[in-house]
Amino acid sequence: LVQGNYIGTDVTGTTSLGTQLRGIVLEFTGGHVIGGLGAGEGNLISGNLGPGIDVNGNMDTGAGGSAPADGNLIEGNLIGTNAAGTGAISNAGPAIQMYGTSGPSPSASGNTIRGNVLAASTTADAHGIAVWGNADNNVFEDNFIGTDAGKTIDLGNAGSGIHIEVSGAFVPTGNTIRNNVIRFNNVDGVRILGTGAVATLTQNQISNNDLLGIDLGGDGVTPNDIKVNDVDTGPNE
Repeated sequence: LVQGNYIGTDVTGTTSLGTQLRGIVLEFTGGHVIGGLGAGEGNLISGNLGPGIDVNGNMDTGAGGSAPADGNLIEGNLIGTNAAGTGAISNAGPAIQMYGTSGPSPSASGNTIRGNVLAASTTADAHGIAVWGNADNNVFEDNFIGTDAGKTIDLGNAGSGIHIEVSGAFVPTGNTIRNNVIRFNNVDGVRILGTGAVATLTQNQISNNDLLGIDLGGDGVTPNDIKVNDVDTGPNE
């Protein structure tokens, strides 16, 4: 249980200390609670030199891990903002990133990312939420991605609001993106890349992103598929 901490900032929550690579790392470990929805339970995770939270279940990296990073609950945190949630104290990587395996057994799966402010990430691939590999059956809901909890302040991430990217034969098909506010990000609101990658997107508010609201395939505006004659592959299959 990790609650009520300032990670990467001074005690006032207004200044970055800029001294550590990642805010919180869940590597080959599951069942943890990071934050909470009650008063004082959320963490402030800002000003780090890499991702705010790194959920790594990629057991084929050679890092020696033998367990997936499954079943974690990350909720009610401010990631990339000041303690008031109204200004940027950027992390130099995604607010939350998740790594699954490239093999047939999903890892970094069954996690819930809920009720967080995920904002102001900088540098390449600095998305609000970044998911790589076969990380499946995760739920991303009720988050404010690229904006504050009042939905009005531009705290856009340098990348997309949510970026899911997979390659190889084993791809996730069960991730759910639900009831998020996704605004002001510098690429797309949601971008999904990889042949066969499937996610359910429902009841989100997506606006004011620099490119598309939802980009399936990362190739810009494309015609809607006609099921009868659909011969292509990919997220817009």
